[in-house]
Amino acid sequence: MYKELLSNLELQVTWQAFWQNKKDLLVISKEGKITSLPSSFAIMAGSFNPLHQGHKKLAEVAEKILKKEVIFELSIANVDKPWLNETTVAKRLTQFIDYKTIAITKAATFLEKTNLFGECDYILGYDTANRLFTPKYYKDDIDMINSLRAMTRQGAKFLVACRKEDQKIKTLSDINIPKEFQSFFSPISQEIFYLDISSTALRSTGTIL
Repeated sequence: MYKELLSNLELQVTWQAFWQNKKDLLVISKEGKITSLPSSFAIMAGSFNPLHQGHKKLAEVAEKILKKEVIFELSIANVDKPWLNETTVAKRLTQFIDYKTIAITKAATFLEKTNLFGECDYILGYDTANRLFTPKYYKDDIDMINSLRAMTRQGAKFLVACRKEDQKIKTLSDINIPKEFQSFFSPISQEIFYLDISSTALRSTGTIL
């Protein structure tokens, strides 16, 4: 299926421009067509290798809370891994056919994402939210604070779901968030959403794209 999808997309000027570094964003509809962003939306970013029921259930819960459409975002750039190629992206896109809109970007960090999307709600798991407040992912502590200020000035807000880590359920309250940023983060309680599904575990069983 991905070969057919890739062949169709490769004919599109917008697709070509993205891979030639002439465009920073691609939006693919659930029909597999290049489209534009909706007028109002929230974003769930990830590698989606694979897309699983945890992602889908979290998106469903977030839409009810935020009362707006959730679209997904896949960055071909990653701070820890090699960039994704066209074939890999096409394979992952097939998971969203007949399901949801997905944006393809080169935005490896949330600062880059907020620079691209502007005012937006982001749906995160505890582990990802915690990395936003981990200095090792920045040049230093000052860079971390400046980056967080830049994100929130852009209008970024974050909805955070609990995750299991070290055999414990971790929530937003377990993250040491400086007071000036606390109002930009909201929890999804464990009672509303919790699924212990790991992409890493799924890949270890051969579910990989």
